[in-house]
Amino acid sequence: MIKNYLKIAWRNLLKHKSFSLINILGLTIGIAACIIIFTYVSHELTYDQYNPHADRIARITLTLKTPEADMAFATTPFPLADALKREYPEVAATARLQPTAATVKSNNDLFKESGFYLADQSLFSVFLFSFKEGSAASALKNPDCIVLTETTAKKYFPQGASVIGKRIVCNGKDLLVTGIVADRPANSDISINALLSADFSKITSWMGEDFSVYTFILFKEKPDLRNFAQKLIPLSTKYVQPELDAAGATKYHGLFELEPLKEVHFSQGKLVDTPKGNKQFNYIFSLLAVFILIIALLNYINLSTAKATERAKEVGIRKLSGALHVQLMRQFLFESFFLISIAWLVAIGLAMLGIPFFNKLLNTQLSINWRGQCLVYGGHIFDHSLAGRTVSRLRVVSFQTRKSAQRELET
Repeated sequence: MIKNYLKIAWRNLLKHKSFSLINILGLTIGIAACIIIFTYVSHELTYDQYNPHADRIARITLTLKTPEADMAFATTPFPLADALKREYPEVAATARLQPTAATVKSNNDLFKESGFYLADQSLFSVFLFSFKEGSAASALKNPDCIVLTETTAKKYFPQGASVIGKRIVCNGKDLLVTGIVADRPANSDISINALLSADFSKITSWMGEDFSVYTFILFKEKPDLRNFAQKLIPLSTKYVQPELDAAGATKYHGLFELEPLKEVHFSQGKLVDTPKGNKQFNYIFSLLAVFILIIALLNYINLSTAKATERAKEVGIRKLSGALHVQLMRQFLFESFFLISIAWLVAIGLAMLGIPFFNKLLNTQLSINWRGQCLVYGGHIFDHSLAGRTVSRLRVVSFQTRKSAQRELET
């Protein structure tokens, strides 16, 4: 039965080459565009959510209120992390990351690197790092240590040999490699290529130093960030305000604010921050994808309906010959499935060819996750496409058999 359906579908496809090409091409372009757009939107909306405790992690920022205008900083004073863990029992751990310019010396050549951060051991208590070599329990515990990502390690050390215990010169310091971690996912707000051990506890001044450290909190339970932000007001009053007053800035005030980890990538308007995205653009792109899909489906349905009326004679003769309504429906549904499957296969190939171009254009690292959200989106697209095709086929099968057949036979 299926073999016969396949033969009929293939013959109809070859019989109407131009029609089939236009129909498949229109649907293919619409599906491919949707796949690429939804891949981009999914990539943007899932920043940092690969962390197992993402719903319990928040970033603290500082707003400096001045008589002229407020200044929002993504960074905070160095002692803040220790004070949070010391004075708030709901805080499970804190982590600090300080970006640093890096120059690596290798074989008498100097390389300027980005994505190098100073950090302490507590970082591994907050964020997930997959260690390929070394241990998260001691990787940054000692001074003059460095943890490299796999890509950075391969750049400076030959493959096939263990890197642990080897040394690398960074910023004129001879550092001991204590860990190799997997490359961070592309949708990480902070792109890390290496971590250098640092002891931030030696810095006790809140406003005297050039505070350039990102501070993150891991809560013991899912927090009420608005309520916790109110609890931070006494903290700024206790530590920040006295130093501002001592410096003569009595009209200046510091205010700590919290951002959930999943919203950090879309935080706008802060100084000393990483490149950010725009959530509104993602909503616009999503609507654009839906609009493209609707146009493709309407074009698909209209063309199919126009062509379906030409098969009235076939339907009439088959019904007069004893074919059941259900049998005709099965055949037409199979033909729809066959045509849509071709469009889907071509669309997948087109999307995979287009992803590298968009990565270069948008300076990102998109990849199609067939097991994740794109599979769900694809299922919806496929269902709607098949439903649209079914509408046109139902019209054909529902033609009045005798009148249609007699009219066709008379001609």
